[in-house]
Amino acid sequence: MDAAGIGIIGYGGFASFCRRAWSGLEGVHVVAAADSDPSRDPGDIRFYSSWEDLVRDPEVSIVVVSTPPSTHAEMGLAAVREGRHVLLEKPPAVTLQELDQLLGAMTDGGPLIAVDYMLRYNPLVLALRSIAETGCLGRLQHVSVVNYAADGNLPPEHWFWDRNVSGGILVEHAVHFFDMVAYVWQTPPVRVTAHTVCRRERMEDKVVATVQHADGLLATHYHHFFRPSWFERQSFRFAFDAGEVDIEGWIPLTARVRAAVDPERREQLLGLLPQAQLVSSAPAEAELKAAGVPYAAGEMIEVSASVEGPKPDVYGACLREAMRDLAGSIRSGGRPVIALERVADSVRVACAATRSAACGEAVEI
Repeated sequence: MDAAGIGIIGYGGFASFCRRAWSGLEGVHVVAAADSDPSRDPGDIRFYSSWEDLVRDPEVSIVVVSTPPSTHAEMGLAAVREGRHVLLEKPPAVTLQELDQLLGAMTDGGPLIAVDYMLRYNPLVLALRSIAETGCLGRLQHVSVVNYAADGNLPPEHWFWDRNVSGGILVEHAVHFFDMVAYVWQTPPVRVTAHTVCRRERMEDKVVATVQHADGLLATHYHHFFRPSWFERQSFRFAFDAGEVDIEGWIPLTARVRAAVDPERREQLLGLLPQAQLVSSAPAEAELKAAGVPYAAGEMIEVSASVEGPKPDVYGACLREAMRDLAGSIRSGGRPVIALERVADSVRVACAATRSAACGEAVEI
């Protein structure tokens, strides 16, 4: 089968990074790009000043949309109507109406729409999902997402601060982490309460949202964009009944696990974590209880885990896996892990959180 041609709309730095990540990936190759800025023409593929021309290019099978958020749904819908598969940069939509339009455009046997939630392919996130699925640390009770981000590359006139373009931080940025929590624990969100702070009119730079999931899981998400770059830090704590997992980094590279285990769960846990190293071990009670549920124990352990390679390489590997998954699903007729219908709750949570911050009350999802 011939390799599927990829066309990228919005050929900035991130699109160039994606192209390098996909270089040499079996079954796909980048054949075209579109951007309103002629200086972004890479010179070695077809280049369009009009994105509409790109989605009509007969050699383009997969359209990648890497433009400001308010354009994602329009471009994605146009591509699907031309019979093209679509990979949308997050968020796939900035309103529920746009989300419903995208979902409604999908038909059995028709083009696929996927969203670049590359965290779903990160080895540490996959390990968290396996820990949740096996139950080796019990139920997940709380998740804390803390993102201290810088605004050095976000001057006041940047589209990031214009909610009509970005949707706001809860829509533009937090969707990644709403989706990550749902992917790990696999219970639907049902209610959200949120607050936002603006440093000046229409320049929202601090947000917090508490999301309740159907089984009682509470996930708190805090994001700010105001400090110098040397204070940037992203940390995520997943608190289970019998242990907790802390992962670090916007592209997670390291994890630290503290857990009360018996010999069977000890070996199971070590087998799930990439490059697991036992840091410490101490005796513990033979049985511990959490929320009234007994867990066989006997040992308290601390374990480190890590993903090999520098951050850009790990990021690129996740992007390759996302495209490999999408291309493989196109060939097989399956659904990728990042299929729109599988990640749509992230937008629903983000929009509900935005409404909650505006009205000052909890919003049902």
